[in-house]
Amino acid sequence: MRKFTVECKDDKTGYSMVLSECTYNMACDWLSRELGKFGYEITRTEKHINGLMYIWSANVRSGAQARMYYYDEERGYLLGE
Repeated sequence: MRKFTVECKDDKTGYSMVLSECTYNMACDWLSRELGKFGYEITRTEKHINGLMYIWSANVRSGAQARMYYYDEERGYLLGE
């Protein structure tokens, strides 16, 4: 699994690259740990018709929505808006 520390845009989707070379479970585990540091958690996931897994997150206390994340199963990428 590789973490991007510099802003890189995915050519196919236009979203920011967060992780590459990871499984869905690895991406969700990493994302859950990272979001937890700031009081956020994964609230919902859904497979979309474009082949991406949509991952919603929100603040635990206020319920405020956070950044949207997407997992690309074909390429093993975690992407963010």
